[in-house]
Parts: sequence; structure tokens; C-alpha cells
Amino acid sequence: VDRSMTIKGLVVIAITLLLTVIYVSAQQSDVEVSDEAFVAELKAGGWSHCDRHEVADWRPGIVGASAQTADRYCKGNEQVSLFLGYYPHQKQGNEAVNQLNSLNPAEGEDFTASKIQTQEMISATFDGQAREIEASVIVRHGQAYRVWRWYRIGSQLTSNTIKAKLYEAYAKLLENRGDALFVVIATPVTDSSGNAKADRLLQDYTDNIFPLITAHADNLVK
Repeated sequence: VDRSMTIKGLVVIAITLLLTVIYVSAQQSDVEVSDEAFVAELKAGGWSHCDRHEVADWRPGIVGASAQTADRYCKGNEQVSLFLGYYPHQKQGNEAVNQLNSLNPAEGEDFTASKIQTQEMISATFDGQAREIEASVIVRHGQAYRVWRWYRIGSQLTSNTIKAKLYEAYAKLLENRGDALFVVIATPVTDSSGNAKADRLLQDYTDNIFPLITAHADNLVK
């Protein structure tokens, strides 16, 4: 009898949590945002928009976003391309964790011209905290790019799709948020120092520019 009551109690808790997620999702209104909202000329730590806003020859696939950004930032002779999809209120077909949001070429581009050469998990720092993120080397038309990819779900950050889905429930239940970002940054690998130099450059860019992006995203849901 006690075991039966325990199982019933767990079922009731699970149903309650599910209904809570559904209710919170229903109460969240869509945030209207145009592409302009995420292409403001961000400047920090010596990084700023390049004079000519050309991005890397390669770009990822991003679908279903309410706003997208594809821009190039420069610091001296160094450059980083930013690709971002913003989802103010995720729902089926309009969500950051989507198999079409990937490092495969964007729709309309030649798939045969790009190749993911290597892919690994590395430790990167966000807001002073070490996080495991996905880092890849992609070659397009003979040019190699070091690429970092991650999701920001509510206030949580991960490259892992399973964790990202769990963070969606966490954000809705405990943060009353349904927003997300799909973020990809890339820099050309130009010399023998290869990935090590590229990772230092991407970390410096992330340290300075990403806090401005997350602050903007947080302000939109207040």
C-alpha cells in the first residue's frame, strides 16, 4: 500500500510539473523583436564592427529565429564572425535546439564546399565560470575556420542538446523565461599556431562582446 501511494504521489508531482510548464508557457507573450535589435554596433575590449561588415565565407544554418545576426568584428588585424539566432519565445519549429540549427552550411549554400574537419569539447570561460563547449575546425574553399558553438537557454549556457532541453524546463519553471540564443563564432586559422591561437582569440572576443549580447537578451524579457 505504501509503495502504491508513493507511485501515485510521484505521478501527481510529475503531472503538476508538466501542467506548470504548460501554464507558464501559455502566460509568456511573444517578444516582438526585429533584426535591428541584435545588430547594434557593440564595442568592448578593443573589439568593434569591421569597417566592411563582411562575414566568413562559411556560415552555419540558423532557422526559425525571430532575429538573426551575421557580422564581423575586428581587433587590430584579428577578426571574428558572429552568427546568432534569437528566439524570444520558443515553440515547435521556432526553437534554438533544432537539428537544422547546425554547423552545416546555411540554406542555399553549397554543401560540398564545406567540411567539418575536427570536432571536440573544450573548456571556455563565460562570466568567470569554466564551461564545456563544442569547438570545431571547418574548411571551406581551402580556408580553415575555428568555430565555437553553444546555446543560451534562459540564463543557462551549454553546447549539449540534451542539457539544453532540460534547461528549457528549468528556465520556464524557475526563471519564467522561454527565450534562447543559438550562438556560433568563427575565426580564420591562418598560421602554424592553429587552434591554440584561434581559441585564445575567440575567448577574448567572448569575454568582451558576449556579456553585451546576454545583457540585451535579458533586458528584452524583463
